[in-house]
Amino acid sequence: MWLKLFFLLLYFIVLFMLARIFEAVVWYETGMFATQLVDPVTLSYKKLKTILECRGLGYSGLAEKKDVSELVEKSGELTQGELYSAIKKEKEQTEVGDASTTHFSGEMHFYELVEDTKDGIWLVQVIAQDREALLSKSNWGKMVQKVSQFGIRTGTFNCSNDYRSCIRRGWQRSTLIMSVPQTSASKGKVMLKEYNGRRIETEHIFRWMTSHVAHRIKTLRQSEQLVEEWRSDPAHPIKMFLFARLSQPPTFFSSLSVKFTGRIEFIFVDMRNWDNQSSLSEIGVTQSPAYILKMPEGIYRYGNSMGEFLSLAAMDTFLRSVQPEVNDLFVLSLVLINLLAWMDLFITQGATVKRFVVLIRTLGTYNSILLVSWLPVLESPRKRVGVSADGPGRLPEVKAIQQTRRLLANARERTRVHTISAAFEALRKQVPCYSYGQKLSKLAILRIACNYILSLAQLAELDYSSDHSSLNFSQCVEQCTKTLQAEGRSKKRKVGRMPEDV
Repeated sequence: MWLKLFFLLLYFIVLFMLARIFEAVVWYETGMFATQLVDPVTLSYKKLKTILECRGLGYSGLAEKKDVSELVEKSGELTQGELYSAIKKEKEQTEVGDASTTHFSGEMHFYELVEDTKDGIWLVQVIAQDREALLSKSNWGKMVQKVSQFGIRTGTFNCSNDYRSCIRRGWQRSTLIMSVPQTSASKGKVMLKEYNGRRIETEHIFRWMTSHVAHRIKTLRQSEQLVEEWRSDPAHPIKMFLFARLSQPPTFFSSLSVKFTGRIEFIFVDMRNWDNQSSLSEIGVTQSPAYILKMPEGIYRYGNSMGEFLSLAAMDTFLRSVQPEVNDLFVLSLVLINLLAWMDLFITQGATVKRFVVLIRTLGTYNSILLVSWLPVLESPRKRVGVSADGPGRLPEVKAIQQTRRLLANARERTRVHTISAAFEALRKQVPCYSYGQKLSKLAILRIACNYILSLAQLAELDYSSDHSSLNFSQCVEQCTKTLQAEGRSKKRKVGRMPEDV
């Protein structure tokens, strides 16, 4: 056992050395250390816009380079690592082209992905029936590329695939729909917002989205509110504070508040008109902007270590190390167990075949024990009766969703049956019968209609018979009469047998 731990420690040391080598490559490409601060004034206007795009800050109306650089400084310190990452991401997006988007097939597909997703943001373009889309193909591609870097998923709903659903939802014209969690509770309800702006430029639509997402974050503008929120709260033990002089938080900060809903509370402190500077000094905020994580273990200032710069991916990695998901812990345990199993390959004595046999047996044993141990934890949110990971009220919500789906399926089936029955009733009124109120089965209506069509075709000197026997009109009429008589007798026999069957 101690030998396994030694080899595992040696393995981690090798990984550490490789990570340092890769960082050295980054330092060589950038020409300096990745944590070194960069003065935004020294950058070009194009690079400043790239930084604002990655942070998710609107810069429309700022034509001067000075104004753009001030906006970068207000949102956070710029490091060489963030600059390198932003430029690299822009090149990758240019080479890849349009990002992928989902095409919804109907009501249920839209419900399962958009309305039933409690921890994500969606932007859906609704295309009304027989109308053009609100955004052209090129503008929609730009919009998808712009929002995808903040974890916002996109899709297209064509009303031609499910016209009744669009009518029921009130989508009479082409529009844009945004889906965002309504509450700060985990797995809460989803709110659908329709874009009602007159301008359909990409920048205006993105500003509309960011304003709605920013409303989910609690905003503080007075020192009394900050003192109250800074106190220990058992309901929200981990809080992420942003102290800045901005009208609203950056988009990457707002998107993270959706992803970590129920686990980390995000708070934006607007310092533009702050009334008491001493309150900031008491809690340790000496400069602005500042990203501070408050935990029961203490206070941590984000941006002091390697790789901690202002982007969605960097801050997401940092917060997941503080508040990991169940899947993260499972993957970590899976990796450690398999690393321990591979140590048997080096400490087992004997031939090569024997070593690999022992390795396969050890891998199977360790992974089986791991899966059996994790199975109750991974399936408990769905299959545990009465209690879920989100509270005791989750189970009735799942039952309500299933009941809604059954009702929708039953409604569609009733509509389909009624449509077919109405069509057969209209056909019955057009074919000959003994009386207007005569009851005929669907099969009888089809048989009579076929013979009736043959008779009418013969009058037009056309032959619609299957064997092209060229029957004359009298023969066609006689065949139609026989079919009427046969169907009538069949109906009488069924009625006569009914009392005996009962």
